[in-house]
Amino acid sequence: MGLLAGVLKPSDGRIALQISEGQSPLGARRKEYLRRVSWVPQAFSPVGGLSVLEHVEYSGWLKGMPAREAKLRAPEALKLAGLEDLAVRPAASLSGGQTQRLGLAGAYVHDADVLLLDEPTVGLDMAQRERFTEVLRAGGADRITVMSTHDTAGIESFVDRVVVMRRGAVAFDGTLDEFLIRAPESAGSDQQRLTAAYVSVMEGDF
Repeated sequence: MGLLAGVLKPSDGRIALQISEGQSPLGARRKEYLRRVSWVPQAFSPVGGLSVLEHVEYSGWLKGMPAREAKLRAPEALKLAGLEDLAVRPAASLSGGQTQRLGLAGAYVHDADVLLLDEPTVGLDMAQRERFTEVLRAGGADRITVMSTHDTAGIESFVDRVVVMRRGAVAFDGTLDEFLIRAPESAGSDQQRLTAAYVSVMEGDF
């Protein structure tokens, strides 16, 4: 995720972004690439001293938005993330689930084409996880979302493609339905099938 977000530099090869067919991949144009990609790391910590609204404005400014535009768009991003009622609260005082949604608001404010989420549900209880998923579905319709996770609980409700990495290589890449086929017929619920399919791929039975 750090490589895709531009935080780390590859030791070999290159990373490029191509949103649609016929479009030139963004690789050498680093500034444009970073503007169109937003990353919410697992250990996301709000900047101290800022309110929730100010934090979203600041996120937009960091991504190259004029301060005035960031200020105008921040309220709508907060609403999309379900945090509009907490706009004046200190960002550092948010709960774990609210903090993750603040990260999403920071991505929504500058209208990123690609949203990178690194283990976004770690440490969230069931209610926080469900609220986060609702926000992700609401704001993800017009962008590509790439999420890394070891927790398959509930992902069937919002993913359409699954990639499984094993020992640094791609062990599976396909649709959700193709992934679920990897589960044995004895698996029951969707969650049981997801877990069984993941175990099957990781153990090399594919």
